[in-house]
Amino acid sequence: NLVFEQNHMKVTCFGIKNDAQRKGFEVILPKNNVVKIDPVQTLYDYIERTREHRGQDGPVFIALRSPYNAVDSSTVSRILEEAIVLAGLSTKELSAKSFRLFVLTYSQQSILYLMWC
Repeated sequence: NLVFEQNHMKVTCFGIKNDAQRKGFEVILPKNNVVKIDPVQTLYDYIERTREHRGQDGPVFIALRSPYNAVDSSTVSRILEEAIVLAGLSTKELSAKSFRLFVLTYSQQSILYLMWC
């Protein structure tokens, strides 16, 4: 579940291991003042541009070609791994799984960032 607010985006993930009481694991992603690097605006734009291919309750991330199915976790991992390399970061120190730890670390400090659910 994604909710866009004026200064942030709220994401509620259900059925993940951090949601012990099954009420939904809520993550708040604040907007960035620099629009070109604002993840909230980027995701909003992506959702708007892909809305006709996803349907009302469809998956957030879909394939770029018909039949526009949901991308699976291995595809997300591959994209994150490629981004790590393109950013010039060490693949010995970072992997796609590093982003999950990033979410948990910051959420426990009440400074919530979402990289992926």
